Amino acid sequence: MFMKYSIALTLVKGLSPKILNQVHAHDQNEKELFEKIAQNYRCNVNKTIDRASQIIEDCLENNIQIINQKDKYYPKLLLNCIDRPHVIYQKGKKHINHIPCISIVGTRNNTKYGLDITNEIVATLNGFKVAIVSGLAYGIDIIAHRKAIDLNISNFAVLGSGHLQIYPKNHQKEIEQILEIGAIISEFPPKSKPTKYNFPKRNRIIAGVSQSTVVVESKKKGGSLITAQIAGSYNRDVYAVPGNINSPSSEGCNQLVKNNLAILLQDIEQITEELKPNACFNEKIIKNKLSNEEEKVLSFVLDNQPVHADRIASFLKYNPSKLYAFLTQMELDLLIIKKPGNYYVTSQ
Repeated sequence: MFMKYSIALTLVKGLSPKILNQVHAHDQNEKELFEKIAQNYRCNVNKTIDRASQIIEDCLENNIQIINQKDKYYPKLLLNCIDRPHVIYQKGKKHINHIPCISIVGTRNNTKYGLDITNEIVATLNGFKVAIVSGLAYGIDIIAHRKAIDLNISNFAVLGSGHLQIYPKNHQKEIEQILEIGAIISEFPPKSKPTKYNFPKRNRIIAGVSQSTVVVESKKKGGSLITAQIAGSYNRDVYAVPGNINSPSSEGCNQLVKNNLAILLQDIEQITEELKPNACFNEKIIKNKLSNEEEKVLSFVLDNQPVHADRIASFLKYNPSKLYAFLTQMELDLLIIKKPGNYYVTSQ
């Protein structure tokens, strides 16, 4: 019942995500909010509710998860974006909150230079606790996904269509592979067809879920420039790979740098510098050779931080004395930090 009204709110024509987020902040009862908005926007209540119910059925039949902003699996970084989608649809074995994300975007008509640089960036990110995000499009996007798949790096594809209307259809193979090591994400209901209006909307999600965005190649006008500009508006780091001044494929990247809208990416280590604390964290885990029980504790803290000790004990079914022995040792090993109120976070 609750999710039905979450979806119904997204189906009201003329109601933008930004406005919905603003009114939702003041009115948390989604049923009452929908009825109020439906009246103001002259929306057919019964028809919209019936459509929302059908969307729920489509998701259940196709193993697609519906995630609203109150769900713990809603992308945490996206919650900071004023125009975030009220609901997202997700399918896959990973949730985006389990790991920091780097988005890699670029032109659909890449050069060999773009191919090589994209593969090099993804390969360099391998070994860090990081996932790759892109839009599954031809060119730089799919190159990034394929390299991540080859290296078994978690990656997430953000669609400009519904899950049952995959575009491009030629990338169905990659979809199946991504589902095993990451997830497919969309704000559009499962049967939504790809339209030219959907892709700029999709780009804000790519930027919003990522701590950094890298533009490899882009023409003077293109979706990747939109993604870069949105990421900048979210106060995220944006990197642009410079290119030949006579190459149309590099014109957009060079322009981003010229206009101070992106950091000039001269060395791929510029990106990995901000990831080194995570790498050090992984080295601590390896050095300390945690037991299976300790790994479970650390994993739960990592996925739910800040988390209260009572919740850890309840979820893992550990008695308090046993749990506190683990927590104390992990504090001494500098793997976790105890916060006021008996809450714990990882030290990364």
